Amino acid sequence: GRGAGGAREDLLEGMSTRRPNPTTNASPSAVDTRVRLVPGDGAGGTEDSDLDLGNGGNHDDGSGGNERGNTQGEQGGSGDGDATTAHDGMSHLARFIGPLLFARDLRLREVRFLLGSSSPTPISLSSENDHPGDGSETGDPEAVVAQQQRLWALAPRTAALAVGRGAFTLGTARCRPTETLKIPVLTLAGCLPAQRGAVVALDLTASGTAGAEFTHWPEFHNGVASGLALAAQARGELTRSWILFNKPETPSNAHAGVLLALGITGALKQLSNTDLYRYLVQEHDLTTVAALLGTACAWRGSAKNDVAKMCFLHVPAVHPVAFPEVEVSLLAQSAALVSVGLLYQQTSHRRTVEIVLREIGADPDRTSAGWGGGGGNETQSAHSKGGREGYALCAGFALGLTCLGVGKTAVGLSDLRIVERLKRYLGGGDGGGGFSTTGAS
Repeated sequence: GRGAGGAREDLLEGMSTRRPNPTTNASPSAVDTRVRLVPGDGAGGTEDSDLDLGNGGNHDDGSGGNERGNTQGEQGGSGDGDATTAHDGMSHLARFIGPLLFARDLRLREVRFLLGSSSPTPISLSSENDHPGDGSETGDPEAVVAQQQRLWALAPRTAALAVGRGAFTLGTARCRPTETLKIPVLTLAGCLPAQRGAVVALDLTASGTAGAEFTHWPEFHNGVASGLALAAQARGELTRSWILFNKPETPSNAHAGVLLALGITGALKQLSNTDLYRYLVQEHDLTTVAALLGTACAWRGSAKNDVAKMCFLHVPAVHPVAFPEVEVSLLAQSAALVSVGLLYQQTSHRRTVEIVLREIGADPDRTSAGWGGGGGNETQSAHSKGGREGYALCAGFALGLTCLGVGKTAVGLSDLRIVERLKRYLGGGDGGGGFSTTGAS
C-alpha cells in the first residue's frame, strides 16, 4: 500500500544491509591501505596530507611507533602543513604510484617511513632522568650532554637518508614551470616523546669547524636526491628558463646538489657558457664542483671543446708558466679531473691520458713552485686532511674513464707504458721519474 516510494526505500535499505563492511570483512592491513594510499582520501587534496610520516624511519631504538604518532600529533596534528613535517619529497609516490602497484600492502608507506628526514628524530634515553617531572626539562647538565651524544650518534644515519630517497624517488616526479623545486628539510634535531615532544637541537658548534661543516655534504646529497626525482624524459619541462628560475640569489649546498642531478639527467646541456660562468664566479666550492661534474656528465664522451676549457681551467697543473695564478680549491681541482675523464670517456685522448697519469703521483700543493692552485693555507689545510689521496684517486678515475674499454687496443698510447707506471705508483714510486712533454717516461 506504500506505492512506488515505499518499494524504492525497501530496495535501498536492502542494498545498504548487504554491502560488505570493510571494518569487519577485511584485514586490518587492507583497511589501512585503503585509508592511506588511495589518492584524495582523507583531508583535502594537499600534497602531503594523505600520508605525513616525516622522519619516522630515523627514530631511536628506544622509541616505539606510538611515541612517534603522539609526537606528530603534538607538533603538527592540525594538518595545516608545517614546513618541517609536511614535505618529505615522497608524497607523490604514496598518492599515485602506491595505489597502482602496491594497493594491497603498506610497503611504500614503510619505505617512506624509513627514509623521511624532514622532522625531528624521536630519541629515548635509558637513564631515569628522561622522565617528565624529574627536572630534566629544566636544563639538567647531565641530561643535556646525554641528549647531544644521542643526537650525534644518530646524525650520520639521518645524513645518509637522502641517498636512499634519491634511489626511491628516481624519475618519479615532474617539475612545475611556474614553481621552484621544493627540497625537503634535512633535520638533525631530536624530540623527546616522554616530554610531550620537546624538540632538542643538535649543537653543531660544540665540535668546532668539523661540526659546522658536518651538514655541507648531507645537504648536497639532499639536493641531488630532489633533482634526480624529476623525470628526465619530461619534454618541455626541464628547460633553461626553469633551471635559471630555480637559481637562488645566495649559493647553497642543496641547490648545488640539484645542479649535479640535472647534469646527470642531461638537462644542463641547455645552459649556455654565460650561464655556467655565472655559477662558477659565485666562488662557492660545492656549486663549482656541481657545475663541473654536471656539465661533464651531460656531455659525457663528447670531448666538447668549450667544456674541456672550463674543466682544465680548474686544473692549475696544466696552466702555462706565464698564466696568472688562479685561486682554485683542492676540492674543485679534484672534481675537475673527474670531469675531464667523463668528458673524454672512451676516447683514449693522448693529452688527457698524459695529464691525469702524471697527476696521480703529483703533489697538488705546489704553490711555492709557481703552480697556482688554492691560495697556500687553504690547500695546505686540505692536504693535511687527506686531500692528496683524494686528488690522486680522482686522477685515477679520470685515467680509467678516458681509457675505458680500450685496453691494449688504444691507438697512440703504447709508448706511455701506462701499466708499468701504475705498478710503480702502487709500490710507492713516482711512476717513472716525471713526465716529459712527449709522454715518454
